[in-house]
Amino acid sequence: MSFVSQIAWLVKRELRAESRQPRLIATAFLLALATVLLLAFGAEKPSADLAPTALWVGMTLAAVVAASDLYRSEHQEATLDVLLAGPMKPAALFVAKAAVLWFHLALIAAVNLLACALLFDVSIVGSGWLLAAILLAATAGLSLLASLLGAQMGGSTSDLVVALAMMPLAVPQVIAASRATAALFGPGPPPVTWLGFLLGFDLLLAVVGLWIFEPLVRK
Repeated sequence: MSFVSQIAWLVKRELRAESRQPRLIATAFLLALATVLLLAFGAEKPSADLAPTALWVGMTLAAVVAASDLYRSEHQEATLDVLLAGPMKPAALFVAKAAVLWFHLALIAAVNLLACALLFDVSIVGSGWLLAAILLAATAGLSLLASLLGAQMGGSTSDLVVALAMMPLAVPQVIAASRATAALFGPGPPPVTWLGFLLGFDLLLAVVGLWIFEPLVRK
């Protein structure tokens, strides 16, 4: 089985498991939405300037929660060792987990973006492909980071320690996503620079993840 075929098989396996028990996506969505609502109704006067922060802080918390549950079934059922003992490449598992989580986080981000537009009175009409690109690039980075560090959760390593480690690592992604989104909401120039930073960060996480994922899960 080729590397791409392994990824495809694992993605189908993950989607089937999530469709039977959508705990991960539901928890992540509720946390992200709760963050948006808290910042919207907690502020004395919700402003458009607060919308990007509400959106991406909520998405970061959702990614941390998702990371804590991403490999839980593999640890609890000891299927991670079975997968690693066979011909399956560990990197394929890393990519598959990240891809499925990316799909879920992108959907959550889209719904929460609509909530931000409503609660903070910002217009997303006319933003076009740039807004979609920012959402996809930012959620891709969060998914890759969650897939990489999530393998250490649910096992022998303390989930709290890994979650605390994930937060500062996600800071560059959150700042870039917030600034890019804020630039779209405002009258300034298009946020091409920030989008480039997001894509570069995604590439860095993908390369590092493919490089160190196997030593992390085999130790």
